[in-house]
Amino acid sequence: MAAPGQAPSPECVVVTSGAQHGIYAVLSSLMGHDGVILTDRLTYYGLKALAPLFQFEIIGIPSDDEGLLPDQLDDACRRMRVKAIFTVPNLQNPTVVTMSLARRAALVNIARRHHIAIIEDDVYGPLLRTRLPTIASLCPELTFHVASTSKILAPGLRLGYLLTPPNGAALAAEAVRTTAWMPAPLSMLVTTRWIEDGTAQTILEAQRTELLARQELARELLPKEHLKSDPACMFVWLRVPAPWRSDDFAANALARGVNTMPASAFAVDRSTIEHGVRINLACAASREQLVNALRIVAQTLRDRPRALFGTI
Repeated sequence: MAAPGQAPSPECVVVTSGAQHGIYAVLSSLMGHDGVILTDRLTYYGLKALAPLFQFEIIGIPSDDEGLLPDQLDDACRRMRVKAIFTVPNLQNPTVVTMSLARRAALVNIARRHHIAIIEDDVYGPLLRTRLPTIASLCPELTFHVASTSKILAPGLRLGYLLTPPNGAALAAEAVRTTAWMPAPLSMLVTTRWIEDGTAQTILEAQRTELLARQELARELLPKEHLKSDPACMFVWLRVPAPWRSDDFAANALARGVNTMPASAFAVDRSTIEHGVRINLACAASREQLVNALRIVAQTLRDRPRALFGTI
């Protein structure tokens, strides 16, 4: 969790069974039966999965290549009963955007002005070799900062770390106890040993090297004018041109053996969104497998939409 300007206090850290469990713990301490969560129009689908459970509404805020648009965010905070602002500031899932320092400061100012909690999902932050200050370091009194091991170390290592505002750890810890009693002790032991003996840093460096190579393959094989990527990111965002729609493109690619996630999987409401698909570069077992998959995606992009279903 260490980052520029951020030195977490142990009494504010709650260990969870992954980042999703951490977000659950935050929401359980914030949510009632009214109030909304503000986030990007395309956002982490795990947040969408929690909405019906806690019975809250997610409102999408427009964004650009620097992050959430401050004017739109401030307007929503004035008009609505807002419980929290949810953001993935580094390598946003699925659009690959890293929020600029100016936008982070603007978001903090808005949250302070309206006294609204911030949920900072920073599971991808450690992949960046140069990190901007976390939102939690800029606004520790309002921010819940979520980190995890599964993205940066190993998918099967389901462990999360939740940094809460002062005096906020007790409620989050209660949510952990009532849902899972505790994270798996073996996972906690492995992760702690890896952090202490340097293994975690070694694995992280290997991840960065492999992701850089896979990002270069994506930029080589997919049309750059439709691609949003970052050398440190596990995925790319591919805009699909007309006449493709994102769901149709994903279905056609899947029929050819490649699984992508369309924009609709990340959309928080029925507002207009760009047509695109997220391609996870880390899922392929080898670079050769990834190359084959990316070539199929490129071929599909050059083809026309085809009807895959029909009635007789």
